[in-house]
Amino acid sequence: MQSLLNDEAYNQIKERLNAIKPETSRVWGKMETPQMFKHCQLPLITGINKEPVKPKVGLMARIFKKSMYSDRLWKKNMLTPKRFRMVDHYDFNNEKQKLSDLIDAFHARKVDQDWQPHPMFGDFTKDQWGKMQYKHLDHHFRQFGV
Repeated sequence: MQSLLNDEAYNQIKERLNAIKPETSRVWGKMETPQMFKHCQLPLITGINKEPVKPKVGLMARIFKKSMYSDRLWKKNMLTPKRFRMVDHYDFNNEKQKLSDLIDAFHARKVDQDWQPHPMFGDFTKDQWGKMQYKHLDHHFRQFGV
C-alpha cells in the first residue's frame, strides 16, 4: 500500500487531485466533487492535529481498523458514518484548494516521529497513518475516475 508520507505517492495524489475538474462526474456513490473534497479533508485534519486525543475504540472500529491501511481496496458504495456525510453545497475551487493544502500539510509531517492515536481507531504507527490517508484519497479519487 502506498503512503501519503512517501514523495512519489504524494506527487501522484496531487496530480490526480489536479485532474478533477468541475465537470468531473462520479463513477459511483452520491457525493458531488465539492462534497468529496470536504469529506476527504476530515481525516487529514485528524492526522495533522497534534493535540492529545483519548481514542474511543469501539467494536466496529477494532474490526475495521486493519482495513484502513491494508493493501485491499475498499468496496464501492461503502456506508459513510453520518457525521462524515457531506450533504450541503460547497464551492468547488475553495474546497479543492483546502484539500490540496491539507494534503501538503500532512505530507510535510513525514519527518515527524510523534503521532497521536486516531480518535476512533486508537494507536496508529506513522506508517499506518500515511497508508490510511493515501487509501482514503485513492478510494475517493477512483470514485471520480482519476
